[in-house]
Amino acid sequence: LAVSLHSAAADKAARAGRRGLLAMDLMSHVRRLANPDNE
Repeated sequence: LAVSLHSAAADKAARAGRRGLLAMDLMSHVRRLANPDNE
């Protein structure tokens, strides 16, 4: 599950057009993916 969330979050962050990513850049995406009902 964690690997799938990390991969999906990285894909979403990459769509923002950034070339390099930090782990912190993924956290908002991971939070939304892990808790889809909170939106």
